[in-house]
Amino acid sequence: MDTAIETDSPHSIAAQFRAGKYDAVIQTCEEAIANGDVQPLYFWYLGMALLLTDQPDLAQALWLDGLMLAAEMANLSDPEAAVPALLEVLHSEIQAARSQNKTDVAWELAQCCLELDPENRDTILDVLSLGIAAQSNSAEAIAPVVAHLISLNPIPASTDESPVEPWTAAQSDRLLSMCESLLIQEPTHPTSVDFAAFCVHGLTIDGDVKNRFAEALYQAARTCYEQSRLSPAIAYADWSIQLDNTAIERISDIVAILRESGAIARPRALELTEHWLAIAPDPVSQLQAIETLLALLGDAAGHDPQVADIYQRYRSHLD
Repeated sequence: MDTAIETDSPHSIAAQFRAGKYDAVIQTCEEAIANGDVQPLYFWYLGMALLLTDQPDLAQALWLDGLMLAAEMANLSDPEAAVPALLEVLHSEIQAARSQNKTDVAWELAQCCLELDPENRDTILDVLSLGIAAQSNSAEAIAPVVAHLISLNPIPASTDESPVEPWTAAQSDRLLSMCESLLIQEPTHPTSVDFAAFCVHGLTIDGDVKNRFAEALYQAARTCYEQSRLSPAIAYADWSIQLDNTAIERISDIVAILRESGAIARPRALELTEHWLAIAPDPVSQLQAIETLLALLGDAAGHDPQVADIYQRYRSHLD
């Protein structure tokens, strides 16, 4: 199906659209349709112009008209079969908007692509990327896209369970970079927490990327802790250790966060501190780990004989 619009002329519809002359696009397309020059592109560009002038319902109606016309012209029984032609036009204009640094325009059009092709992972990534750029890292703005991402790719119930379909290394890198951006800007937002959980449990993360993301999670944990947001602080801290349990300084700081978070986090703090003691590289670090263990065990030692025995065992290291 030939859907090309001549863009060499400054008076062409595509040129008018890319120049932001949406009223002119609307007028040109409406006049062409009224004069009987009916082709899908007039409906699609008219729809895009209406979308960007805050008339989304009318835009969708016109796109559907264009799909029905395109299907009829190509002898297709189902208008859905013409969707790739509309997507081609949308992607072309998204690329043009990006080259002009019109991220807000690209963001609006990309969301339409996602509605038309909701399971395309590259489209999801593009929408997330544009949303973060256009909305200044607003977690609230991209919350529906993150929720859609997770619904299509549910987090495995256990670490032994693989994702439905592994993400490519390039796709994973893009997701991690976008998540890191949110962790820096809005670590306490539920969408940032959900996005991070998806990345930790739903992606394969290796090498330097794993260390970098573990550090980003650790910094997010510290920020949340400093803002007295203990629930996300505990989650980020735990995920950071899951990715990298070898950084002594990071482990000791995370133990401190967990310790301050109260009894609910004490078992995990004890587990991490014992791990810290096991990998401590020198006597000073070992002593710090033992002192931390004693502090964690001390409150319960007077009430639980088993804890008291553990307390005395570690106490003997200091005597």
